[in-house]
Order: sequence, then C-alpha cells, then structure tokens
Amino acid sequence: GDQARQQQLQTEQMKMVSEQGKMMQMQFKPMLYIGIISIPLFMWAYLYIEQTPDLTMTFPFWGTHPINATVIGPFLFWYYWYFVCSLPVSQIIRKALDIGSMS
Repeated sequence: GDQARQQQLQTEQMKMVSEQGKMMQMQFKPMLYIGIISIPLFMWAYLYIEQTPDLTMTFPFWGTHPINATVIGPFLFWYYWYFVCSLPVSQIIRKALDIGSMS
C-alpha cells in the first residue's frame, strides 16, 4: 500500500519537475528578447530625451508637458506614458493571439 503510493508520488514528482523545466524554458525566450531588444531601446530613448530637453508631448487630461519632466517622484512623463499605454496593448495582443494571461 504505502510503497505503491510512494512510487506513484515519486512518478508524479518527476513529471512535475519536467513540466517546470519546460515552463522555465518558455519564460527564457521573452527574457532574451527583453535583454537584446528592449533594454538597448530604453537606454537609447533615455539618452536621446535627456539630450534634447525642449521636447514636449501633449497628454490626455494633463495637457502639454516637457517629455523629460517628472510625473510622480522620479518617474519621467515618457516612461510613465509608456507603461500606461503598454499594459492595455499587451493585454489586447495576448487576447488576440490567445497566449494566456499575465497571472
């Protein structure tokens, strides 16, 4: 009884460890994309915006502001706006491609 149950649990454990390894590999591809594409783009945008202080942008409900001014604490307008826009767009793309939710 107990030996058979223990054997069954060990088999399930091995299967779960294998599935966990596959899931980690699936997460590695987006991390690689972020590291190779997104981080250099953000670095370039940050440096470009920092070097051109006269850039302005008109935001809904906020009006026109210098894009390198801060919104809340240390967060710059352009960085904050990127996150405000990217979250819904990301959800729409995930829904359209049926690739699951973030949770």
